[in-house]
Amino acid sequence: MATEILLPQGGQDLKEATIARWLKAEGDQVKAGDLLCEIETEKAIFEVEAESEGILLKVLVGGGETAPTLSVIGYIGAAGEKIDIASSGAPQPQTEEADNAPRTSNIRAVSLNVSEKKGQTPPVVANNSGRIKISGRAFNSAKKKGLDPKMITGTGPGGRIIEKDVLNFTGSVTQHQSVVQASSSVSYPDLPGKHVPLSKMRQVIARRLQESMQQLPHFYVTVSVEMDEALRVRADFNRALNRHDKRKLSVNDLIIKATALSLEEFYEVNCHFRGDHLLYLDDINIGVAVSLPRGLVVPVVEHADRLPLGDIAEETKRLIGLTKAGKQASVAPGSFTISNMGMLEVESFTAIINPPECGILAVSGIQKKVVVSKSGDLCIRQMMKMTLSADHRAVDGVLAASFTNKIKYHLQNPRTLLK
Repeated sequence: MATEILLPQGGQDLKEATIARWLKAEGDQVKAGDLLCEIETEKAIFEVEAESEGILLKVLVGGGETAPTLSVIGYIGAAGEKIDIASSGAPQPQTEEADNAPRTSNIRAVSLNVSEKKGQTPPVVANNSGRIKISGRAFNSAKKKGLDPKMITGTGPGGRIIEKDVLNFTGSVTQHQSVVQASSSVSYPDLPGKHVPLSKMRQVIARRLQESMQQLPHFYVTVSVEMDEALRVRADFNRALNRHDKRKLSVNDLIIKATALSLEEFYEVNCHFRGDHLLYLDDINIGVAVSLPRGLVVPVVEHADRLPLGDIAEETKRLIGLTKAGKQASVAPGSFTISNMGMLEVESFTAIINPPECGILAVSGIQKKVVVSKSGDLCIRQMMKMTLSADHRAVDGVLAASFTNKIKYHLQNPRTLLK
């Protein structure tokens, strides 16, 4: 019989949460302890792990969608097993009795945003990322006691706060409450206009981008790329295909391939910052920023370094189509992101890193420019600017410049992308 995956509560007063992203896809084999998805609340990011083994049969709540806590968000069962989704209907809150029942998933870890008042240093800095590591049980205990987790010293692995730390903490609840009241006392002038509440998705985007800019030491490297040869190779490639072939290349497909090959050589950029260590990733998964009316979504092209150019073109079109249709496009975590505003004729811009990734490439429009050739002659070239935003905690200047120039090399020598 299929087992329900419940959306953990993560706090007594938490009524709903947003699925940030699924880390497993329907049909994937799941083992006990595997991470299933990430959920986001106003204060925390939870990693949810499976407690049973089987196949992820069905995902009921997709990435970016919100559901009540303790509601069914998916099913795990045997291969080919049928589930009666109709009888369960839309996700519904469970009873109090269900709160004490065994779960098919639980909270593995919580990552809390730490906001510091000017001139005031919290008693505990949990890790270099500016986020506190805390277990699900410890988080619930802290909520019950009215304690601020940033005031608690973690004794678990990697400085994680565990339940024992909360129980042994003797800090003042009154002090915590006064800090919260002071930090939230922001007043706005009463001005004429239309007030539009932020959607859950927009709240998540706003919080993540703000945290990234506040906590990550961004620095930037910009290069100008001659795109004449790349445009010729693209035109030749597309001319050889029939007009209905989905493998027709865009400029962005060339950039994805060039970036993937460069990450293969400069693997130090293909990493996640994990607070007290760096994780150099085996897989090169390129996120492609897609703008939607409801917000920014980043579907991921998996194993982009292994895919031929035509397959990258086909996969990118598929992912963007699913994303624009409001469907779950991909579940693999990205290792690097590309934000391309070239179609908007943007001359130059910088992008904000998507943590825990350590870099994002901002691609501008292609424009005709007068340049000086190697022989000293003036000539007109199709030029494109690219700006790498890098996390200085993980990537140094020379590495960032070398990596960006390698992307430039592949785009100016596009035959290397066809191998």
